[in-house]
Amino acid sequence: MMIGVVSMVYNHAQFLRRALDSLLEQTYSRWILAITDDGSTDETPQILKEYADRDDRIVVLKIEHSGVAKAFNNSLRFLLENTDVDYIARLDADDYFFKWSLEGLINFASAEKAEVVHADHIELRFDGREWYVSGYSVTPKEQPSPGQLLRFYNVISGGSVLIRRKFLETIPSVHRDPDPYWDEELKGGWDVDWWIRMLIAGATFKKLNAPIYVHRVHEKSMFAESLRGRWLEWRRQLWNRREIYREMAIRRLLK
Repeated sequence: MMIGVVSMVYNHAQFLRRALDSLLEQTYSRWILAITDDGSTDETPQILKEYADRDDRIVVLKIEHSGVAKAFNNSLRFLLENTDVDYIARLDADDYFFKWSLEGLINFASAEKAEVVHADHIELRFDGREWYVSGYSVTPKEQPSPGQLLRFYNVISGGSVLIRRKFLETIPSVHRDPDPYWDEELKGGWDVDWWIRMLIAGATFKKLNAPIYVHRVHEKSMFAESLRGRWLEWRRQLWNRREIYREMAIRRLLK
């Protein structure tokens, strides 16, 4: 089974090597990384070239600075249109995997036969001198519901997911059916909308009770930059879609 890893980066040169090294160190070697440089102006392009020259499983894509959703979709589109990967995973450029992360996810997915598997993560924060472990994020084991996702924002650890590619290509969006990509019209909550659409398409979510990656919490992350000052706006935007989600679910049931 081949895993396609989606990634995007914007001015994260100080974190990027650790993220890429964590992929190169994986005990599971059947992966390909599509990483989109969202118009970086630091040393990111040089680092990406260095790693792509070293390993042909790393594919570097470039776009003008457009934000998280467009960069994510650019990487995902490359994998869906140009490779025969069986699963989709995600690695943000300021996070990193453990050596066994992909092997753990693929083995769990094969055993559970679920469309989506997910796990937990460890959080790191910076105190001005060094990074320290600030928490262990434990998400619920139970199957999530659209209402739960709308009320509590996100009960899925986004960087821990492994999604079956054939299933992903069948999910609907508010714009078209099927549509496997993040909704670029949203101001935030792109992954929450994604999970809801997967549930509408009939996904079974299975939880691996282990931390799969390390997540850095900092103000310069791509998500923090994109969402700054927009928290209420995108929460309201998602909440206002609840009737549309219901209609999408009914249409799917009547198919």
